[in-house]
Amino acid sequence: MAIEQQKTASLRYDIMLLFPVLLLVGIGIVMVYSASSALALKKFGTEYFFLKKQAIFAMGGIIALVVYKHIPYRWYRSLAYPILLLALGLLTAIPISGLGTSAGGAARWLRFGPVSFQPSEFARFAVVIFMAYSMSKKREALKDFYIGFLPHVLVLSAFTVLILCNVPIRRFTLIPSCCLDTCDPLALIPPPLGSEPGST
Repeated sequence: MAIEQQKTASLRYDIMLLFPVLLLVGIGIVMVYSASSALALKKFGTEYFFLKKQAIFAMGGIIALVVYKHIPYRWYRSLAYPILLLALGLLTAIPISGLGTSAGGAARWLRFGPVSFQPSEFARFAVVIFMAYSMSKKREALKDFYIGFLPHVLVLSAFTVLILCNVPIRRFTLIPSCCLDTCDPLALIPPPLGSEPGST
């Protein structure tokens, strides 16, 4: 019975969450076409070149959304630290490996042959997974400064330094905002000196 309920729940979608995502994707595709049609017609002979490219990526993202929707979130627990270390390595590789490529005056892309991507995007995902795992694991000790506050700040600070070296400030601000969405900020504020945990 419980297994059947889990299967039924996995087939449901939160419309209030899904609709804004699909709406933003659609608006993004329209904006890409509006901004690039003239350039695409001049360089590639068709005004739909960038539109088709963006639509393919959007479709890939929707497929990934459906696939990851059916992956139990508990599977990510064992991957929290490997994903975090991978994101850290990718951000470090931009300035020291020679694989980083520049766009808009900042080296923020990693290129492997024909494939290029921004490690800062993967870092956002990695930090959210880590924060969710760490805070659920330390649920009973979140008000402890050395357990519930300091480790998370140190991890966020390390990513802050690397991201600020590679991307504009507007992209960096997405990382802390994602972390705040993941956790309850008030739970991370240490209690006043001299007070007992849980007395405030």
